Amino acid sequence: MRKAASTPTSTAKSNWHPKPSTLPGAQSSKACVDNLDQVTGSIEKLKLHIDNFFSKPPFAGGCPLLNAAMDADDVNPVLYQKTQKALNGWIAFLRGIIEQGQKSGELSPSLEPEALSTLIISLLEGAFFTSRLQRSKAPLKIAQKHLNRYLDQAVRTAVI
Repeated sequence: MRKAASTPTSTAKSNWHPKPSTLPGAQSSKACVDNLDQVTGSIEKLKLHIDNFFSKPPFAGGCPLLNAAMDADDVNPVLYQKTQKALNGWIAFLRGIIEQGQKSGELSPSLEPEALSTLIISLLEGAFFTSRLQRSKAPLKIAQKHLNRYLDQAVRTAVI
């Protein structure tokens, strides 16, 4: 359960005024990206980012992006716009890794970077959400295993 002091509840959404540190993207998800330069290749960078997301979550209490998106959708347009901006930044970050792989010849030019970025984020966020509801790490492990296999088997050969 989230604390009312830091995030909205379903009955207090419209009265919630977040502290700057609780806004999506306000805190760095540095743990998810700061060691990506230790591996070479787009596939390995994507796999490490996925591993970091699950093994080094930078935020207690769940993903602020998912929390903010769910809470602000209809009642707080300013927070919703900030959440969209954070999501677009994450998509652009992953898209950049994928495009670099295309430029280097590691990935097929027919691969759609935007689609793959969206797929990765959707599976990461969905697994994180399911894991919290089930109070189990199993959904995280399943998602990571699936994404890694998908990246190795389908993305390397650009069959998506």
